Amino acid sequence: QWLNISLTRAASVLTVSLVGGSSFTVPIGFEVSGFALRPWRSTMHARSFGVCAAKLPAPGGPPPPPPTVFTPGEAGVPVYRIPALCNAGPALVAFAEGRLGGDFSIKKLMTKRSTDGGSHWTPATVIPGTWQDGWCVGQPTCAYDPNSKVLFLQFQNSTAHTEVNGLTYQITSRTFGETWEAPTSIDKYLGQYHGVFPGPGNAIVLSNRSKYPGRLVFSAWGVTTLKGRE
Repeated sequence: QWLNISLTRAASVLTVSLVGGSSFTVPIGFEVSGFALRPWRSTMHARSFGVCAAKLPAPGGPPPPPPTVFTPGEAGVPVYRIPALCNAGPALVAFAEGRLGGDFSIKKLMTKRSTDGGSHWTPATVIPGTWQDGWCVGQPTCAYDPNSKVLFLQFQNSTAHTEVNGLTYQITSRTFGETWEAPTSIDKYLGQYHGVFPGPGNAIVLSNRSKYPGRLVFSAWGVTTLKGRE
């Protein structure tokens, strides 16, 4: 079947049309210096091929910077470190350690939500149930399961530990990060790796093509005694 192919560019939109077939548009914001046709598992013959580009507008200034999610000093927290970000259904949910100082200073688990793709964020708040006065809590590591619609967050409480290892917890939200259930200790499931630091960052949920679909996979680090060695 003979096809007439037409490519038309106007401003930053490229329109590809097949006469007698379908058409689609592609956003394109760069100069085109060449093109090629790549048929898939077949041979392509074109009766005619045309390219048309409207005069592009003069480039403007640089795009505005993305919004800052956590700002030092916000919510009375001087330092924000160790961020994590999850796409949880209708919301983006951000996490970070809210610190008074270094790694083993007083630390809180801070969170924010955005429901417009990250353009605007809620005020920074402490995740309920994860902190008491004087605690050192951190290492937020998150994953969102789209099947169960549950947001998972693992973290570590290092309040009584001045070097490595501590108490490892998991907390879940069924409202896309808006409310949270009570934290649960998971050290009893970790054997010789109890007390490790989750992540930080993001965990993954295995897909339906996996041998174990839906399984959560978290990385962690710490110190353990294995085969007589630390």
